[in-house]
Amino acid sequence: MLAATEDGRVAASADRHGAMRLWPSLEGKREPVVVDSDVVAEQLAIVRDDAELVIAAAGAQGELALIRTTAGGEPISHTRVDLERTLLSLHAIASGFVGLRDDQTIVGAGLHGGRLAALRPGPGERIAGLASRRGRVLAFVHAENGVRARWIEAGEQLAWGSESPTLPIDPLHAVLAPDHERVAALAADGKTLVMVSLTDGGLLGRPLTANFVQFPVTPLGFLDDRTVALASARRDLGWWHRGEWKEIDISATESPAVVTDRQLITVHGGCVANLKLDTLEGTKFLGFRLLDVRSLVRRGDGWVISDGRSVLGIDRRMVAHKHYRLEGPEPIRPDDIVLLDDRHWIVVIAGQAYLLDLEHPEDRVSLAPSGGRIQYERTTRLIAIGGTETQWIARYDPKAGAIRETLELHKPDWIELLDPATHHGDVARKIVAHDSRAALATVTAIRAIDFGADPPLREGRSYETGLPEEIVMELAGRTLRGTPSPGRIAAGVASLLPAVARQRISPDGSLIATVAGGRLTLRDREGSARWAAALPGAAELEWSGSKELVAFGSGMARIDAATGAPLDRRCGWEFGLWGSNEAVCDVGARLCEAP
Repeated sequence: MLAATEDGRVAASADRHGAMRLWPSLEGKREPVVVDSDVVAEQLAIVRDDAELVIAAAGAQGELALIRTTAGGEPISHTRVDLERTLLSLHAIASGFVGLRDDQTIVGAGLHGGRLAALRPGPGERIAGLASRRGRVLAFVHAENGVRARWIEAGEQLAWGSESPTLPIDPLHAVLAPDHERVAALAADGKTLVMVSLTDGGLLGRPLTANFVQFPVTPLGFLDDRTVALASARRDLGWWHRGEWKEIDISATESPAVVTDRQLITVHGGCVANLKLDTLEGTKFLGFRLLDVRSLVRRGDGWVISDGRSVLGIDRRMVAHKHYRLEGPEPIRPDDIVLLDDRHWIVVIAGQAYLLDLEHPEDRVSLAPSGGRIQYERTTRLIAIGGTETQWIARYDPKAGAIRETLELHKPDWIELLDPATHHGDVARKIVAHDSRAALATVTAIRAIDFGADPPLREGRSYETGLPEEIVMELAGRTLRGTPSPGRIAAGVASLLPAVARQRISPDGSLIATVAGGRLTLRDREGSARWAAALPGAAELEWSGSKELVAFGSGMARIDAATGAPLDRRCGWEFGLWGSNEAVCDVGARLCEAP
């Protein structure tokens, strides 16, 4: 859910788990603040009350939470109002909030929680919906003689106001202009977008027809009295501005949209950490640029983290204090950086793998002949880099910050490194893909890697596994154009084998924390579970002292080791207002959405 103040300077959002965020500024200078509420919002609205803000969150059973905060998001009060039934829509006015219930009743609540008198349609009438702008609310009423717009007067109580003539519109997606003199809606035939006068019901304009664009459109709202934001059935977005159509996004995702006096606001990429702000002058992206933590190591009481493109130093309070930058070309893939320790990292640049010093990135040591997917298993200190023709394996010496032993394996062997503590002592598994038409691959356990032996891999048990259907179909298509790559088959199999669970032992050695499949579990050394908690998107785990855990994924969460409850969360780092889409959200990782 998404809501914004009329001036477009403050927004509120609610994620799919019910966690709400207040965006105290949309200028890129203040990060969103998590707002506590016991109501999972299905409708959301926000309004200013002098120097304070009031967020209204309506739940599925008619419960309405009024959350009052300072301008910066500090909580002041939390009030519950029982509206008895589900709200279909919720609108902010200067003195409170007005909503349409699923039983055709219009209800309201004041800014401090007082109920307002309810309104109902007359005999033979049906309320099709509400529209609001700049403090006024309009109800669209179906009657025998057609659709009319009826004002709702909202003072200390709700009351019906004046009524428009019959309007030639389908009111389902009608929007109200800031001057309160016109609405934009689909015509009654559902194919034409029209602007209609509320004074006499006359046609003021016919901005867009179904013949003008490939898909039918619906209005989202007025930027000003002559500019309407539109969305097509395939979620193309655009402006109708003074007689001209201006497309702003040809690949918009399904997301809520709010139009204010300044801009069209949408949730970008389905991610709670990013907003997309569209104006007639262009598009900007508000949010965190570094989101999905793929590699991390401890440094003092903080961490060094990487999303595969950038490296940051962060402190115990989850605040970034240093950005380590490369000299020259930047990595282009999300798996091109892997941290070895708090000083050294491996990075792939222009197809070549290098060992770098964080403090002196200009000093590079060439590693594998060709850079591919990087793996590092810190329990064994083994490194594997998969190139186009070979699999390069090495052992890292953390005391010297250097590579001590290396070997090259030629495809079709594909090596997947493992933590021996969680894989019955195996340090890796070798995957050999058969011809794609056979749809099989052989997986062999590697008990040890001896760099001086011949052969260097001490193999264990083997088994055959079927290739996933999507891999078979893809490679069958490639066969028509040439011989499929066995390494490509093996890499596909490796990516679909069961994921490795992350296990971390507490500093005193008495507890074991495990994260796997979006679930966090704490057990004692005998295996008895202390607690288990859902933590969507968590991919890595660390202890921070004996009473706190820190989970990493799409951001970071501090976890109370006694209960498993989140103490604090971050959606990412490097928050700002970006001119280009630099804030990338991994839609599969939802750590900062966790309630």
